[in-house]
Amino acid sequence: MHIAFTGGGTGGHIYPCLAIAELINYENKFTDSTLKAMYYIGNTGKLEEDLVQRFDYIQFLGIEAPKMPRKNSTWAELIKWLGIFHKAYRRSVKYIKQNKIDVVMGTGGYVAAPVFCACLATNTKFLIHNLDSNFGLVNKIFRRFASKVTLGFPMKLALNKKYKYTGNPVSHSFVRVYDELDPRNLFKKNKPKEKMFMGELERSNFAENLQKKADRLKLIDEHCLRVIISGGSQGSQFINDCVGYLLKHFTELNDRIEVFGKRIKITHITGNNLYKEHVDYYLDGDAKKYKNYKVMPYSHDMADLCKDADVAICRAGAMTCSEMVMVQCIPIFFPLPWAANNHQMRNAVALSNYDCAFVIKQDQENTQKRYLDLFDLIILLAKDTDLLVAMKKKLRRFAKPLASKEILGLLKFMSDSEAAAEETAND
Repeated sequence: MHIAFTGGGTGGHIYPCLAIAELINYENKFTDSTLKAMYYIGNTGKLEEDLVQRFDYIQFLGIEAPKMPRKNSTWAELIKWLGIFHKAYRRSVKYIKQNKIDVVMGTGGYVAAPVFCACLATNTKFLIHNLDSNFGLVNKIFRRFASKVTLGFPMKLALNKKYKYTGNPVSHSFVRVYDELDPRNLFKKNKPKEKMFMGELERSNFAENLQKKADRLKLIDEHCLRVIISGGSQGSQFINDCVGYLLKHFTELNDRIEVFGKRIKITHITGNNLYKEHVDYYLDGDAKKYKNYKVMPYSHDMADLCKDADVAICRAGAMTCSEMVMVQCIPIFFPLPWAANNHQMRNAVALSNYDCAFVIKQDQENTQKRYLDLFDLIILLAKDTDLLVAMKKKLRRFAKPLASKEILGLLKFMSDSEAAAEETAND
């Protein structure tokens, strides 16, 4: 069985495909898997090519797909678009035939459109995974032709047999954290056993170990509210400014710990391009200016950073939402105002409606009010431990740690059923 992935434009469209590919690669190493080759059809020179080339088990196949035309496009623009689209479509057909691709998984983005057309032309079954709480343009057009449609957010469409709510596939590192935070697993490994005869120091260490595990079971630190802040891989100037404005307020609270009762510890990922500007402007060039504030340009260990946090201040992309749910980190969302179809706001509202997230609208006209809204929410969560625990438990209910396995199972079923159909036709 040969499988191809497609989708691009943002990391959110690419990472779910890579999560499935990661699972397939694991199966190929440790089991007798029928999945023998993986390909990724994406735009040459774009983010998908850069990300895919980091993995030696996926072969990247480049096309040059145009962005989807809009309602106000002129005839000249439409004709030009059609010419570029047709070229991308023909190359996609060539890739599918040459590499004998059995099934395709696509997550949307304009690069997926010519690939889906090529699937229809070559009678290749394809699965669409829709990441957000609403359908993007390409997914909305082609979902009627797909063999299966999986959903990253619950929708009424999931009642239809063609549609299945699986949640969004996330990387193995986030699934690992989910398992580590499972109360049923906390005492399974290295469970301390009390001996009949113990010295005073040994008994003290035993009690301390039990207390640490009990604290993990409660998922919180009684003496510290841990906050992680990230505006995505590129960072967010608005979120960075918001944090910079509030730094002195948080520092004053930490200095009066005996009055406030809980320390606020912040880990801030600014984005590579915004790091120096942020440090120079808000920290006077000294990244270590504040004791309980750690700032960094980027991190490849987001799962572990989020595991050690109670609250996340972030955007509301589909993958960010799924990752926060997986690690039970309460999100305070600042949805990107200009996101296509306002999908980030819809994602954020979908979670906040179940009382497991907060939403603050990015408003350039009332920025200071938004900053103070964030400050009030942090204070609320720091003071109300019961609310913190309750929201974390609600987040866990939305987690879909088996999303990758469910989607891979559907892809295998589609391939097997196609083979069965061909066998029946030959008979």
